[in-house]
Amino acid sequence: MTLDDLTENERDAYEERAAIYEFDANMSRREADRKAMQDIEKKRRLV
Repeated sequence: MTLDDLTENERDAYEERAAIYEFDANMSRREADRKAMQDIEKKRRLV
């Protein structure tokens, strides 16, 4: 899944989660982006 595949709401959630992971969890931007995308993919499977 890429950013282009996300809905507007998913994109907003992705950006917010990535920032939280990067700054609060002290992850690299690359790892924060990867983790945020995993969260969005997991949420899609649950809905």
